[in-house]
Formats: sequence, C-alpha cells, structure tokens
Amino acid sequence: MAGPAQLPAQFSAFPIVQTLVRQVQRAAESNLTGSLNFDTVHVPRMRLYFVMGRLVWAGGGLHRLRRWRRLLNQHCPETTNKLQALAATRDAPQSEYEVLRRLIQSGQISREVARNIIHANLVEVLFDIIQASKLIEKFSCNKANFPELRDPITLISLEELIVGVEIQWSSWCEAHLAPYSPNLSPALIQPKSLQAQVAPQTYDRLVQMLQGQLSLRELAVMVQWELNRFGQSMIAYEQQGIVQLRVTPDLVLATNPEPKVEEDSGPGSEIWGTTTAEGSRFFTTKTPASRTPASKTSGTPSSGTPTSRKDDSRSLSRAKRLVMCVDDSPSICSKMKLVLEAAGYRYISVSDPIQALPVMSEQKPDLILIDLVMPVIGGYELTNQIRRIPAFQQTPLVIFSGNMLDRIRAKLAGANDTLSKLVSAEEIVATVQRWLPVEGDP
Repeated sequence: MAGPAQLPAQFSAFPIVQTLVRQVQRAAESNLTGSLNFDTVHVPRMRLYFVMGRLVWAGGGLHRLRRWRRLLNQHCPETTNKLQALAATRDAPQSEYEVLRRLIQSGQISREVARNIIHANLVEVLFDIIQASKLIEKFSCNKANFPELRDPITLISLEELIVGVEIQWSSWCEAHLAPYSPNLSPALIQPKSLQAQVAPQTYDRLVQMLQGQLSLRELAVMVQWELNRFGQSMIAYEQQGIVQLRVTPDLVLATNPEPKVEEDSGPGSEIWGTTTAEGSRFFTTKTPASRTPASKTSGTPSSGTPTSRKDDSRSLSRAKRLVMCVDDSPSICSKMKLVLEAAGYRYISVSDPIQALPVMSEQKPDLILIDLVMPVIGGYELTNQIRRIPAFQQTPLVIFSGNMLDRIRAKLAGANDTLSKLVSAEEIVATVQRWLPVEGDP
C-alpha cells in the first residue's frame, strides 16, 4: 500500500473522508500491526485492524453482532448457525475473522465469499465512522499482534474500500439521509395514520415489521429494497409522526446459543436477546430445556393398539425422514406435529421465519412446509432464499395455500407443491408421502 490513495474528484466535497484516509495511510506507512480505535459518544468503540500496514478487518460499533449475522445471511445463509462459534471467543473483538477462516478451512464457504463478507464489513464500519465523525471523542492506535489476523484471508486495496464507502456516503447524503444512521430502528406509533395511506396488505406487513426491533439495514435486506430507497420511505413516515426511529441495542451472544426450534419439551430459556434500559427484549429465542436426540424424536402412534410388522416397517422408515414446518401460527404447528408424528415422521417447527435458514442448516430436513403469509419474510421470499442454498435445491418444499393464483406463484418461486391448511390429516400425510415415499406405502 505504497503512496496515498487517489480520491475521485467527485468526492472532494467530503473532507471527513479525506481525513479518514490520511489516518489509514499513516497506519499503512508505519506498517502497523494492530488497530486504529475510534471512540464516539454513545457508540461502542469502532476498530480498524491492520497487519503489516494492510487493512484487513473492522469491528465494534453499535451493531457488531447484528452486522455479522446480516452479512452471513446475505452471502452464505447456509452457515448462519456458525455464529455460535463466536461463543468461545466472544470477548475478542476480531473473533468473527477467525470464524471465517474456519469456514474456509472446512470447505463450507469459498475464499471469494469470505472476501465479499470482509469487503462489505469494512465498508460498513468505515461508513459508520464517517457518519459518527462529529461525535468522535478519542482516536487512538493500539499495536498488538492479533493471532486471529495472522496470514490474512484476503488483501483489499485501500482505494477500492474508500471508493466503495464514498459511493455509499454520497448516495446517502443525496437522499437527504445524512443525519440518520442506518442502524436506527423504525417503530410504528400512529397505526391509524399509516392505515389511511397504504393498501391493507401493505399495512399488515408494515405493522409486523415496524416494531422497533430491526434496523433500517436489516429491514432493507429482508424486503429486498435498496437501502437508500427504504430509508427515504421510513424517514417520510418519521417526519409525519407515524414512525419513531429508535436506537436498538446489539444482540447478546449466550455461551451456547441454538436456533429457535419449537417443540413441546417444557419451558425454555432465552439465549438470543438484547435488553434496553427499560427491560424490553428483542430477538429472544426459545429453546427446549433439554433437547431430545434425533434418533428418539420419532415414534409410532401411541394408541396402545398392536400394529402389524408392515406398519412397524413403515414407521421405522419414516422415522428417518424429518419434516420441518415454518409457520407463525402455533395452532398450525401443533396440528402438523400431531398428524406427522402419528404417521411416524420426525418433526420440528419454527415460528420465526428469520430463524428458518439457521435451523434448516443445522437440522437438514427432508421436506419443508412453509406458510405463505408471515411477518417480515413471506413464503415466496423464504422459498427463494432456500433455493439459493445448494444443499436445499432438491429438498421438497410445500407452501400452505388454497388459492389457485398462489399455487402458480408458489411453483414459480421454487415450491414443489401446495397444501391447504383446512385439509384432513389423511391429506396432509398423503402430500408428505408424495414427496417422501417410503417403501411399503401404497
């Protein structure tokens, strides 16, 4: 990284960017191995990590773990559950980098995917530093040899990074969003005013989304909107007094986090959560107090009546097949559990669609039932996300729907079949058997 990076002329209106570049260049020219630290008012320390003068990683900030989870969801959703690997080294601010290294070494992600995550993480933290520049109270340099950062995964030029963050900052300013952090979370405070402005279906979805739990960045990714466009729509509501923008705390990583799996196993414990001063909990995840091994979660109907060898054979065969249901309705999940476990299948359900991909990656279901209408992520969007994961491209997907148009759209989205929630237990089992045939079934 010899010599100063040449900044494009169109970005000369941003002196803070040039100041940041000079600080980074100074670290590069001194062959720094360590971190540049930015301490700001009300925001946790943001850090830029260097190895022999090369900028290789960035960390800290208001939403360190939220950012990490979101980047994994965007670039390699099948590995989202690997966030658990941070538990062992969660106090090390650069431990996410070591998780990426492990994923590469195990062949779960390519080096190119890791590079994309690193680049996006660096640009986002640089963006946040620029936006918080007026609040910076202290700037410091820490020389340290971080073991996690030895032998960098990839080297990204300073010019490439600066151009990327300048483009984002310029677009954010042109959208008149400069005073607003994309880490703020919109909360609906005037639902009647919103209802008068939007279509009923849009209103229902916004009510579910705008609860002050998800940041502008997180929501934009979920609805697949460009961040600036989504930010403008939320600021318009904020200026009308319909929405309030709040500071949402980061996630809290417990020692042994597990994805949210709804089972009738008694009271659970909250392991994913962020707590405000008032005690409100967001993103809480409920897991069973004790998990039953997969080999014991299946069984034959407990009617007490004898079954034939043929029926035993079918139940044992089905016991190897795991059916997963993604539905925010507890009654539907309970109904499917009773019907499918009685038929001899193993069964799990997830009521929060945000947790669906991590649970799928861990449990590897043989068939997935998906509700069409859910908060934040609908059945079509979730189906599209699942089909982008190589391991689930051939997994049978069945969407709950009784509408002919919805059935056509479900097929176009990548679903194999549709199923009405109002059908009998026999029809539910027949649909599952159609895609999970068992030797001896008619």
